[in-house]
Amino acid sequence: MGGAETFLMKINRSLPSSYRMDFIVSTNEGVYEEEVKKLGGRIFRIPLRTSSPIKSYKALKKIVSDHHYDYVLKLCDTPIGYFDLLACKKGGATHLCVRSCNASSQDSFLRKTINNILRKPFNRIATTKIAPSSLAGEYTFGKNEDFHLLHNGLALEQYRFNKEERERVRKEWNIENTFVIGHIGRFSHQKNHDYLLDIFEEVRKEKNARLMLIGEGELLYDIKERVQHYKDEVIFCGLQKNIPSLLSAMDLFVFPSFYEGMPNTVIEAQANGLPCLISDTITKEVLLTDLIEMVSIEESPSLWKDKIKMNRERERTHYVEELKEKGYDIEDVVKTFISLIFEEEL
Repeated sequence: MGGAETFLMKINRSLPSSYRMDFIVSTNEGVYEEEVKKLGGRIFRIPLRTSSPIKSYKALKKIVSDHHYDYVLKLCDTPIGYFDLLACKKGGATHLCVRSCNASSQDSFLRKTINNILRKPFNRIATTKIAPSSLAGEYTFGKNEDFHLLHNGLALEQYRFNKEERERVRKEWNIENTFVIGHIGRFSHQKNHDYLLDIFEEVRKEKNARLMLIGEGELLYDIKERVQHYKDEVIFCGLQKNIPSLLSAMDLFVFPSFYEGMPNTVIEAQANGLPCLISDTITKEVLLTDLIEMVSIEESPSLWKDKIKMNRERERTHYVEELKEKGYDIEDVVKTFISLIFEEEL
């Protein structure tokens, strides 16, 4: 249920019936699997490229060839995706599209060198290049390379602030009469949960507050271990599908990531009218409303705590119309998606 998967599913749900999206993955059954099947899509599994590169290449080529796919969309951060595009081309695909997913990564020196070598052939083989922000596009394709911006759109009406849902969720999670700081994201280095806990430790010294964490990931156990002495104040929600309701239950969204391409969750929070405190390393294109304040993660957690105190009394209002005007409604994004990928107009 990461950002890339969520983006694809938002598109998939809103595609006209004359289009279908199938998926090639290297994982076991995922969160969206049953929904993909209900929408008429097929799911193919291939070996993980990093573990079995030759088997992965052959399997990808065979799927594209056997099922006569003309259009392929590859989601990736770096030019290492070239090999998947090459496999698809050898399998007969004529339209090789790429969507950038991030604005940085934790690659080693060797991986960075390989990416730099592959960038030219990667850009040459891709017929359509898409990114959610300028920062993400430049990171994946290069600063002097042309690409198309495609917003991380939402079914905006679903994200309107709902007072009844706020009260219901707060009662369900036993967070009534508390100040709730929220975060949605995979428990990984990129999301910087350790620093988020540093901030919350400052807040809890002064206020009756709760930290609501939504997501799973490889660092979940480490984070749970760290909060053992105040575990009742940190709520681990796991993966959740009722994100609009959970956003309504929060009082402030705090997002101190090291890097992001164009974070879905920050857009969702703005649609809900939820004030956001985010790191200044995130692309400035996420500043869609006056709800966001950026702070450096080089600053002390106590400074973030002071900023949180300043946001405590903010009244919740709707921002759906503002985001619609800026092109973030999913129906408009799907029209752009179809025109970029299929070169057709709805």
